[in-house]
Formats: sequence, C-alpha cells, structure tokens
Amino acid sequence: MSQVSTSSGSSERESTSFLQSLRPLLDIAKRVPYTVSIVVVMVVLGFVSQAFWRPISESGWWPHVAYGLPALEEGRWWTPISGAFFARIPAQYIPVLGGYILMAGFAEWRLGTRWTVITTVAGQLFGTLGAAALLAIFRNGDWTWAVDTGRALDVGFSTGAICALVVAAMTLRAPWRARIVVAVFGYCLVSLVWVGLVWDIEHMLAATLGLAIGWPRARSLFEGDGHLSRHEARVIATALIVLIAFAQILAMVFPEDGPLGPEETVVGRPLIVLFVVAELLVAAGLHRGSRLAWSAATALAITGLLTSTALRPVPRGVAAAVVFLPLLIVLVRTRRAYTAKVIPPSSTRMTRDLALLGIGFMLYVVLGFIVIEDFTPPPDFVMEARELLARLFFSSSGTFQATGRPGRVFLVSLSLIPIIVFFSVLLLLLIRTRKPVATVNRERTIELLHTYGGGNLSWMTTWPDNAHFITADGQAAIAYQVKSGTAIALGDPIGDSSSVSHAVIEFVHYCETHGWMPSFFSSTRVVLPQAQSLAYRYVQVAEDTVIDLPDLQFKGKAWQDVRTALNRAAKSNIQFRVVRLVDESFQMVQQARGISEQWVSDKGLPEMGFTLGGIDEALDPEVRVGLAVDDHGVLQGITSWLPVYGPDGVVTGWTLDVMRRLPDGFRPVMEFMIASACLAFKEQGALTVSLSGAPLARSEDDVDSIGAVDTLLNQLGEMLEPVYGFRSLHQFKTKFKPRYEPMYMVFPDEAALPRVGVALTQAFLPDARLRDYASVLRS
Repeated sequence: MSQVSTSSGSSERESTSFLQSLRPLLDIAKRVPYTVSIVVVMVVLGFVSQAFWRPISESGWWPHVAYGLPALEEGRWWTPISGAFFARIPAQYIPVLGGYILMAGFAEWRLGTRWTVITTVAGQLFGTLGAAALLAIFRNGDWTWAVDTGRALDVGFSTGAICALVVAAMTLRAPWRARIVVAVFGYCLVSLVWVGLVWDIEHMLAATLGLAIGWPRARSLFEGDGHLSRHEARVIATALIVLIAFAQILAMVFPEDGPLGPEETVVGRPLIVLFVVAELLVAAGLHRGSRLAWSAATALAITGLLTSTALRPVPRGVAAAVVFLPLLIVLVRTRRAYTAKVIPPSSTRMTRDLALLGIGFMLYVVLGFIVIEDFTPPPDFVMEARELLARLFFSSSGTFQATGRPGRVFLVSLSLIPIIVFFSVLLLLLIRTRKPVATVNRERTIELLHTYGGGNLSWMTTWPDNAHFITADGQAAIAYQVKSGTAIALGDPIGDSSSVSHAVIEFVHYCETHGWMPSFFSSTRVVLPQAQSLAYRYVQVAEDTVIDLPDLQFKGKAWQDVRTALNRAAKSNIQFRVVRLVDESFQMVQQARGISEQWVSDKGLPEMGFTLGGIDEALDPEVRVGLAVDDHGVLQGITSWLPVYGPDGVVTGWTLDVMRRLPDGFRPVMEFMIASACLAFKEQGALTVSLSGAPLARSEDDVDSIGAVDTLLNQLGEMLEPVYGFRSLHQFKTKFKPRYEPMYMVFPDEAALPRVGVALTQAFLPDARLRDYASVLRS
C-alpha cells in the first residue's frame, strides 16, 4: 500500500513540475491571445484539410480558398480571408507558422490585441487586393512577367503579419525602429525585383501600409541630428553588403524570374558563390570597423556601379545600381567610422609564408599526378599544366579525365585548395585587429588609484589579465579585457573627477577605432550619465553589499548568528589573524592553496576570474588576508580583502574577494572570519567593508532594468546556482545587515548582448571547455 502511495506521490510531483515548466509559455500566451488563436485555427485546418501532408494546390477546393486576381475575377470575394489560414505545401507550414508567431506575436506584445487585429487584417486585405489591382492594370500589355504572375493564386497570412510588424517596429526606440523597418523593406524590395512572385508584391504593399499606419506613432525613422554613431554606421553598411549578397543568391536561384526580365551574367555559379562568400567576409570586417574591409567594400560598390549595365540587361542593371549606390554613399559619408587596423604581417614573413604555400601546393600537384594513375588518356606535363590552370578558374581543359574516385577528388581539390587558402587569409585580414598588451599602463592605473582613490572594485583592475586605457590628459584610467572582439571594462573609471566624467566617451571612441564592441561590467551609477549620452543601454547585474564600520556593533537579536559564530570559535580555540599572505610561511600558503584547490575540484566548472580572484591575487602585498587557524595549526578558512583607496593614498575600506573554508572543518567559520575582519578593520580606522557583489544575484528588481534582459540573466543565474551558488552567497551576506548599491552592465543595444555574453563567459571562465558547460546544463 505504501509503495502505491509513493508511486502516486511521485507521479503528482512530476505532473506539477511539468505544469510549472509550462507556466512561462502560458504567461506569454495570455499576452498574445489573438496570435495564439490564429495559429490554433491554422493547425486545426491543416489537419482537417490534410494540408499538413498533401499540397492543397492539388485538391479540388484549392481555387475556392486561394486568393489572387483569378479568384476575384470569378467572384470569390472571400478568398483574401479564407486563404490566410493555409500554406501551399506541407513544407511551408513550419516557416509560415513560425514567421507568423514571431511577427504577429511581437506586434501584439507591443501594440495590444486590438491594434494587431486591425493591422493584420488591413495589411492582408490591402496587400492581396492591391497586388490583384496592379496585375490587372499591367497584364494586358507586353509585360510577360505581369501576365504570368496575374494567373497565380496564393495563400497564407504573412502579408498581414508583415504589416503588423512594421507598425510595431515604429513604436520602438532608435536604432531598432530604423533597423527593423530597413530590414523588412530591404527584404521586400530585393525579393520583388529579383524573384517577383505574387506574394512579393503583396509583402511590399503591406509593408508600405504598415509604414503609413505607424508613422504617426514615431517622430521620425531616424532620431537625433541625423548623424550616425560609429556603431550604427557599421551596422547599416554591413546590412547593405549582406543585402547585396542575398540579391546575388536570389538572382542565381531564380535567373528567369522577376519583373525586370531574365538574369544574364558572364560568370558561372561557382564564381558567384565565391563572390558572395567574399562579400560576407567583407561584411564581417565592416562590422568590426576594419579599414581594410571599408576599402574592399568601397571598391565593391564602385565596381558594382560600373559593371551593372555591362553585365546585365538594362532593367536589371538599373536595379543593381539602385542597390550599390546607397552602399557607396553610406561608406563615403561614414568613412571615419572605420579605423580599426589589422595586424600587418611583415613583408619578409609574408613573402616567406606565400612562398612556402606556393611550394607546398606545387609539390602536392606534382605528387598527385605521379601517385594517382587513373587518368585517361595518361597526361603529359603540358596536359597537366593546362588542367591545373583550368581548375584554378573552376573549369576543365578536357584533355583527359579521371576514371576513379581518387583522381576525381584530386582534380576537384586543385580548385578548392587555393580558394580555401585565399579566404582564410582574407578572413584573418578583415577580422583580426590589434590586441592590447595586458600589462601596458598598469603602473599608471595604480598611481591614479593611490592619488585619487577608487571604488570598491577598483583594486581588481590591477590584476594581470586586464589591459588599461588612459585618457588623453593622463588623469583617468579604465581597465578592460578584450574577448571575442568585445572590450569589457571592469568597474568605474579611476582618476580625477573631471577626467572621469569624459573617460567613458573616450574609451568608447578608443574601442571603436580598434574594431571592438565596448561594454562595462560591474559599474556603478558613476558611468550611467555618460552611457546615456551615448544612447547606451544598461541593466543591473549585481548588488554591492556594504557594511558601515564606525557604528558597527554585534548587539541585538538580529546579530545572534554572528555572535554565536564568534562564541563557538572562542570555545574551539579558533584564532583569527589579519595578515599579508605573502609574508606567511610556506606551509600556511600551501594550506591556503590546498583549501582553494579542493573547493574548485568540487565545482562543475573551473575557478572563475575577471571579478573573482584566487590565491594568486591574495598574494599581492597590498591585499590583506584573514586566516582562521585552530590550536593544531590547521587552517580552517581564508578570506582575502582588497584595499579601497580614498584620496592621497589612504585606505578607507576593504572589499571581500576570496572566501574558502575547510570542507569538514569549523562550520560557522565564514561568519566568524567576516565578523572578526570587520572588527579588526574598524579598529584600524576603516570606514567601510564591502562584501562585494555576487554576480547574477540581487535583492530586488531595478526600475531601470530591461525586462527581456532581466529574464535572461535570471535564467543564467538559476543555471549556475547549483555550481557556484551566487544567490546563496548573496543570501548569506544578508546576515551582516549591509546596505545595497546597484552594479550595472552597460552595452550599446540589445543586439550586442550575444557578443557581450560570449565575451563575459570567456572572461569569467577562460579555462572552461565545452564539456564543462555541458555538465552545468545536465545539472
């Protein structure tokens, strides 16, 4: 009986856990009931009509639900609505449903249900009826495309969703408003010109209606004085390059389609693919601000303008020029945004490497023709040379052929190897930029810290892995690390108050000239005014926990746990000392290392860095260490305290860094060590003790935070909690009744978050491997 009860209880717990996991989805569904309802109707009709597994264009009722000019001419006026709930073929259902959920769901989230219903229905009707009207006007002439497209029928709700997306985008702040609108219209324009199917006309009309509806909701598409920031200029140029590559792919896939006639080029598809790859590499370089990439993109735009008419029929040549001209204008007007310099190879090294590559490739060719014998007829030296030259241009001399697989693979490799080498070199030149030497300017940062003082985290900026930016006047410094093209500044600027006020702006400019994305981590409100002047975003990521020492007394019921720890330590003969670890005996240092290494071995990931130090950082002569030692000389626990400098080199406080305890030792050792350290520092005249901030943990929501970003950070904190216990640590610190000071992450915009997230992961876990992350996810 008990076994059945236990099994039933386990089943109930699993059911409750499953329902709790669905709660976020249910909460989202409550915010977008219209979108969910439409998707449910589409799914139900897909099953009932068998459209999920059989193309409805093959069914007899297809003409009665699909919309288009033929349907309207035959009096089927209901089709613009009835056709909205289907997809033409089963394979289209996934993109159709996914696209509708993203576009209409986003619109309903931003606009509300009422406006989403209005915009989707209006966009659907305007797009479908407008496309039918245009085709009716032009199909009676000699325009073959209009005649053929006028016979087509269509289904789907993407037209209405695009209209709603544009309206919702107009309610966003800059630069997202312009980004989304430009992306939507870019896609619609390229698809209409180079593909020209009936839904491409519908999409363009719906997007235009969405812009008209949404315009009153925004002052303008681009805010400000019309000047683009370096970051935004790079984003726009990158998007235009990607748009050109997208157009070339469409022209290759649909060479005979489009309102401008067939596509005629003098190069083959393999070369077009290579051009597209080269353009995407140039786009990657533009996004990093590479001057070399700007030169390549400018040459591309000029060449595209000059050759469009020569290589294409006149209509398509004009259309191509319309694409290349905005790119050239943007590149010329924003040329100062591209100042990142690549690491220039020395001429000697470059000559040597190219010579070695050339010799290696020729040896490969010679040995290949000697070893592989399955060619017919057997080639001589002249035939082999002709074949090599032809293969370099993706062709064949035709003088001999391979009869076996090794021969065919070898001949194909003669084309691929040079291309792989070329694009590898191009990738390095366009993306790799100068990286700083970590120790440069460290001494100046320490001088500024001793002279002007700093915040609770300022001593962390002196750690070896940090680089140091010094302002033009030499009176302020910012410590940072460059990871994955992102420069992460640690804490606040250090230095004279008048210089600190513009240090953030100088640092951002410095990063952009090197092709890095600037961001700030664990900064206080000191950074926010300058960040806001740059239109940067920020979100609270932690809270500094500060104890004011002058009036600190462990009296009253609230301090019961702390007094208990102090009393138990006295009964157990646990002694506490504040020392410099570098001055301690070799045996004591080894005990400290042993405790730390044992702590690390119990975690699922390696020891963290960046804002979290270890024993090596505790050996700094300016750092103080608290040691809890029993009467047998066994180290029970260790804490390290970083100096907090005020003006004129006076230490006004201490910040907790390392916290390690012997796993099976004195249990309340942490409460004992922290309380003892507070009393010792109070006697020395210190004003504050900071227990530091636990990453991804805080006591309450910040009014300036970003909902989506907060959700992501909360989920990350929950994932890392079993491993590092950040939130448990934050809860532990509440025993000491601290006051809280928010700490922020500052970044250009939400699009930068993936790169910033990767960079922070590398900064905090520089030694972590893929299997380490997998172990966390499994936990």
